[in-house]
Amino acid sequence: MPPTNAGGKSADPRSTDPDSPAPIRRERVGRGSYEDPADQRRKRRPGKTGRPGQ
Repeated sequence: MPPTNAGGKSADPRSTDPDSPAPIRRERVGRGSYEDPADQRRKRRPGKTGRPGQ
């Protein structure tokens, strides 16, 4: 029997609820965070700060 919480419902809300969205797939840590993977590939080196005219 699946674990239940205090309300008597199943602890996993996605198990039987037909209105629930698809399960969340977390492939890697940081995926979908602030940094866009395409931007990380494009900008490999940091900008030259403190160098006038560069």
